[in-house]
Amino acid sequence: YGFTNATEVAMACATFGLVLGGLIGGPVARYLVKHSTTPNGIPDDQEVPTAFEKPDVGRMITSLVLIETIALIAICLTVGKVVAQLLAGTAFELPNFVCVLFVGVILSNGLSIMGFY
Repeated sequence: YGFTNATEVAMACATFGLVLGGLIGGPVARYLVKHSTTPNGIPDDQEVPTAFEKPDVGRMITSLVLIETIALIAICLTVGKVVAQLLAGTAFELPNFVCVLFVGVILSNGLSIMGFY
């Protein structure tokens, strides 16, 4: 469109959005936390925490588990780089790390759904 200072305007708008989000989001979050209760009617600060304290299934760290984890990381890196190269030059061009993270999320959720992890 011939707008010469588009990058500067975009950065200013992004900064303004972050500042405004903090100014509005802080009080709103404080109000919600102060007035929130759990579905059973007990306030959050009185409820007994249970998440991550006792995992349902323990998994020993063995050499096989280490190799599986490194292999999954290598798969994410490789496929993410390929995806980034495929998207290069298109309207959906993303940095390599975003593609790698996206592949990691898909792989993690897919393996979880299939019951492997």
